[in-house]
Amino acid sequence: LGGDHEDDEQEVVRGVAAGDVHERVFDGAGVQPAKNHAGGGAATSVCETPTHLRAPDSDEDDKHLESMRRSIDNFDAAIVHLLAERFKVTQAVGEYKAKVGLQASDPAREQRQVQRLKHLAADAGLDPDFSEKFLRFIVDEVINHHRQIASQRSPPLEESNGEAAPE
Repeated sequence: LGGDHEDDEQEVVRGVAAGDVHERVFDGAGVQPAKNHAGGGAATSVCETPTHLRAPDSDEDDKHLESMRRSIDNFDAAIVHLLAERFKVTQAVGEYKAKVGLQASDPAREQRQVQRLKHLAADAGLDPDFSEKFLRFIVDEVINHHRQIASQRSPPLEESNGEAAPE
C-alpha cells in the first residue's frame, strides 16, 4: 500500500473514532460524509485513560462510557457502509465472471488476499487469525453470490451429458 492510501485510511479511522464522522459513504473515489444516525457529539479519543481514580458510578464515568459507545457505534456504521460498497463491487465482478465464463472462486487470489490482510492486521495490532476468519466469511459469501449470478446467466446443464438443457 502506498503512503497516501495509508494516510487516508488512518484519517478515516481517527475521524470515525472521534465521532466527527458518524456514517460515511465509501465510493472508491473518496470518503463522503453521510447523515448521522449514531447521535451525540465528538469524543476526544477512542479510549481515554483516566489520570485519576473515580468512583465507578460517577457522572464522568457514565459520560466516558457513552463516549466510547458512540465511537463503537460509529465504527459499526462505517463497517456496514464499507461492506455495502465492497459488495457492490463484488457484484459487478460476479456479473463479469459469469459473462466471460470464469469460475466463481479464484483460490490463488483468495490466498494472496488472506496473506495481505493478515499482514495489515498484524501491522494494525489486530489478531491476524481473526482477520483471516473475517475475510474468509466475506469471501465465502461473495463466492455464493457469484455462483448465484452464474446460475442465473447460464442455462441449466443436463445431468446426464453436461450439455445445456433445451428451453
